[in-house]
Amino acid sequence: MRLLGQILVETVFKNDVDTKGFLRIAEEAGRNNIEYVASVYKDLLDGKSISQPNRLLVVGRYYNSIKNYSIDIKLAGEKLRVAYVGAKQDNFDLETYQVDSFFWWLDYDESAKRVRLPGYPPRNTSH
Repeated sequence: MRLLGQILVETVFKNDVDTKGFLRIAEEAGRNNIEYVASVYKDLLDGKSISQPNRLLVVGRYYNSIKNYSIDIKLAGEKLRVAYVGAKQDNFDLETYQVDSFFWWLDYDESAKRVRLPGYPPRNTSH
């Protein structure tokens, strides 16, 4: 996005725009983003210390300190799911990370299905 903004500013001020240079930088930034996303997911999987917690111990509604925001942790078959403020449409399957922490991961297809901007192209969705 910053590159696009820079091109717009340069164009508005009628400055010379090195389109080949911007394209090269944009392609490199895209590759770096894809590699970063894959690296984060790999690090999460490598950092897992437990695979199956006692799911019933974490099921419930949790509030922030001023009680104006909550998340629900529910059991959905064999999986735990998180829902923000009890919303039915935005639920995410949780993966255990450490003894008392979890994460979720949306691949490209799931992001598209939920009409969310994916952070990476479909060719990097395997895990």
